[in-house]
Amino acid sequence: DAPSGEADATVNATVTFTDEAIMPPVATDLGTLVDPESDYANADMSGTSTGGAIQWFQFTTTTAFNPQTGRYLDFDVTGAATRAIGIYSSTGELQGSGSTTSTTTVLKLLAGPETRRSATQNGNSWAGPLTTGGLQPGTYYVAIGGTTATFSGGFGATSTATDTDVRTLEIRTNIAETL
Repeated sequence: DAPSGEADATVNATVTFTDEAIMPPVATDLGTLVDPESDYANADMSGTSTGGAIQWFQFTTTTAFNPQTGRYLDFDVTGAATRAIGIYSSTGELQGSGSTTSTTTVLKLLAGPETRRSATQNGNSWAGPLTTGGLQPGTYYVAIGGTTATFSGGFGATSTATDTDVRTLEIRTNIAETL
């Protein structure tokens, strides 16, 4: 113990900051997006989640989805009374999100031509389009959970929902169709 007013110890520390990419979450890989048929009633990709906690899915696409290409990509979440969805780029940038507490609608997020269908077609709850530029080819991450879910950049997705409901993510596209 040093006399009063003198340092008891000296610490030298080095702090290093890096610009390393944010690691994506552990996710169920749905594979590369294909459109084996043009029947919109059947999902081109799907995954299931049980409970209100966040469940992650990932998929890859080689197609751009925006108004200029005429290609669309729809994300539907069905099943549970409360549903929320967030879409992220491979670098963790939030592309869009939405939620619903309606038991009679499908929660939807769209990429591509937003005017191609009515927001309430078939009783759907249209959460709105994703980023205005659409989605470019790449790998994307989808988070689904209960309506208490919140979404933010850097793969930020949390939920305090404790239900045991089953939620189904369905992804539909028209990439195989001749436009």
